[in-house]
Amino acid sequence: MSSQVDIRVRSAYYPLRVICQMVSENKRHYTKDGFDLDLTYVTARIIAISFPSSGQQAFYRNPIKAVAKFLDIKHEGYYKGYNLCSEQGYDPKYFHYRVERMFIDDHNVSTLEDMLKFTSSVRKWMQQDENNVIVSLGRTGTMICIWLIDSNQFDSAKDSLNYFGERRTDTSTSSKFQGIETPSQSRYVGYYATLKFVRLCVCICSVLCMLTVL
Repeated sequence: MSSQVDIRVRSAYYPLRVICQMVSENKRHYTKDGFDLDLTYVTARIIAISFPSSGQQAFYRNPIKAVAKFLDIKHEGYYKGYNLCSEQGYDPKYFHYRVERMFIDDHNVSTLEDMLKFTSSVRKWMQQDENNVIVSLGRTGTMICIWLIDSNQFDSAKDSLNYFGERRTDTSTSSKFQGIETPSQSRYVGYYATLKFVRLCVCICSVLCMLTVL
């Protein structure tokens, strides 16, 4: 009897698994410790997760309860989420209300002002504890690339964009590159890299001027 139940469960699971793979395409999945989530460790302290869903969407996207369970097991008390999805939200109680929101439409970019707010928020969180991590919980690919530049992990927009795409792509299932999707998003990562360089030059010039006066 139990074997018949197992067969029915597997028969119901496999079609849903196929649908999940079709939706997430060839993005890397975390398939350890009983989890199967559209989730990537971009670095040890940056986690990219597709939008956590509930209701019917949870059948073929990341179930919000499974995402919350993963974060509580792996990074309890040390994670902060960011949701930049303008048209969708979720109850932040699942993540202990440690979710910061900005509003960006799909395939659009944020303003440079919002980028500066984001990096400032992440910087403060990361500096509080070396175990702290940030989690993308809705449309944060561009912002992750910006943070990689801001935190000096990459100097150029090209290197940051390529690295993010490589980390997000599972080449064992398809060669499609799962990086930043639109030219405008890539362009704004470049704008931020230029802005950071200009600000650095200004700081250096200010220090040199002070030393000259002294």
